[in-house]
Amino acid sequence: MSTHSHTFEGDVCYLSGAVDFASAPEILKIVADRLESGQSAVVDFSRVTQANSVALALMLEWKSVAAEHGGSVTHQNLPDSIRQLSEISQVSTLI
Repeated sequence: MSTHSHTFEGDVCYLSGAVDFASAPEILKIVADRLESGQSAVVDFSRVTQANSVALALMLEWKSVAAEHGGSVTHQNLPDSIRQLSEISQVSTLI
C-alpha cells in the first residue's frame, strides 16, 4: 500500500511519500484540478521518499493539462532517478 500526502503553500504543491501506481490517480487529480482552473503550479518533489516512472508520466500529463487550460506547471527538486529516466527517455526538455 502506498503512503503519500500533499500540501499546497501558495502555488507550490509539496508531494510527500511515494509517487507510484497506487498514489498516481490522487496526485494527478490534485494538481490537474488546479491547472484546469487556469492556475499555475510548482510541484516540489523534495519530500518524496519513493518515485518510479509514474512520476514522469504525471509530469508530462500536467504539462498537457496546463497547456490546454492556459496555465503553467514547473517541477523542482526532482529525484535523481526521475531526472535520469527523463534524459534516457529523451523527454527532459518537455518536463
